[in-house]
Amino acid sequence: MKTAMSLFLRMLKVGCEPDNYTYNTLIHGFVHLGLFDKAWLLYKKKVNCGLKPNMVTYQIMISKYCKDKKVDCNTVYLLMLGSGIIPDHVLFFTLAKNHPKGDEVHVSLTILQAIDTRAYEIELSIIPSYMEHKCADNMMLETECLLEDIARSQSCLADTAFCIYMIALCMGGKLDSAFLCIDKMASPGLLPLLSAYNSLIKAESNFPPIECKDRECNLSR
Repeated sequence: MKTAMSLFLRMLKVGCEPDNYTYNTLIHGFVHLGLFDKAWLLYKKKVNCGLKPNMVTYQIMISKYCKDKKVDCNTVYLLMLGSGIIPDHVLFFTLAKNHPKGDEVHVSLTILQAIDTRAYEIELSIIPSYMEHKCADNMMLETECLLEDIARSQSCLADTAFCIYMIALCMGGKLDSAFLCIDKMASPGLLPLLSAYNSLIKAESNFPPIECKDRECNLSR
């Protein structure tokens, strides 16, 4: 990082303007070493230079905060929403993998609420609250209603929204619901992202093959 910063300062000295990629690389380096203060200094310098932090910037910091079990990830998440950046499936992966098993749908609902522009007014400071979990069926119903709303009003984000939910279902072992989600996407002409298909394949591979007395049936599987 000392060499990297020397090169960075040389860039500034010769008038070569750093871009988002340069800042994100340096922020990643400091965060990886656990030097969050230095990472935040670069973040502020980036903003002061007129560069808007992008999704990658926030994902780098949130991912490391989650791995280090630091609650500051909530602050970074809210800062990201406040800057107008919409969460995506990569951020969902980061949050879901760092939360207890079984919370996947709850985390996806939190992300989908942020994707729905009308939900920016709700309280998102807790991601999610484990002590106040809703009934799983009610939570899934609420999520599916929210997806329909996003498909109507935020068509450009609908693919991502549906795929976040599909991935959550796959991670939670709810394959039947995940396949139903694909059918629901077909109606408004939406297509699953590659990451959603990957999650389906991975989830199916974790289940043992169905035993069938017919040898031809077993071979086909």
